[in-house]
Amino acid sequence: MPRLILLLALLPSLAGAVPIDTAPTAVEARLASLFGSGTSPQAAPGKLYRVRLQASGDLDGDGRNDWAGLVRARDDHNGQRLYVLRNEGQDYALAGVSAELLSDCDSPSCDIDRLDIAGQRLIIGSWSNAHGCIDRDVHQFRRIDSQWRLSASHFSRRERLAGSRLRQLEIEHDTLNGRLTLIDQQAEQTIRQRLRQPSQPLLLEDYTGRPGLSLPRTTALEQRLRQGNCPLP
Repeated sequence: MPRLILLLALLPSLAGAVPIDTAPTAVEARLASLFGSGTSPQAAPGKLYRVRLQASGDLDGDGRNDWAGLVRARDDHNGQRLYVLRNEGQDYALAGVSAELLSDCDSPSCDIDRLDIAGQRLIIGSWSNAHGCIDRDVHQFRRIDSQWRLSASHFSRRERLAGSRLRQLEIEHDTLNGRLTLIDQQAEQTIRQRLRQPSQPLLLEDYTGRPGLSLPRTTALEQRLRQGNCPLP
């Protein structure tokens, strides 16, 4: 029995798994130094922090698990930001930080509810609910030329039209190549449009998490968005 208990205790380390809800001590130490020293964009000296969402995975291809987290000062209800920490072996270094996220959003009308690391990409999901329309965004960031750039986004909108008709709008945007695919489904009719629209690069430092943030302002796209009852994202 003692051998079995010892083996079970060793299983997590053998698998290399660290529970996401218990951040490694090195991550906690780095966050404490950022918030405690006043070097964080949102923290005053001595201010404590709270992690709302977090993810672990390799973001730069070196085989080590980096860390990303949605963090806010414990007593601050608006000042949440996304922090990216690079695993340097014995320590974690600050590799990126977003703008203030959804600072003017009245919960529960919008929120960020997804944070993943996969395929060396940082994936963030957000939603909003206004005027009977539900918007959702999934944004992907990649490290390109020492900057965290938005590489792809998926925007979806669900709304109820006159009567009992439903409308589902989806927009896939390859921001690096400027390719845009629009799918507009109303009742039995589905319209597909493919557009090519170069866009200005969106950096993580300017990212606010608001749905529709990365959509390019093309005439065809705005005309399609205006056909429903929802305001433009």
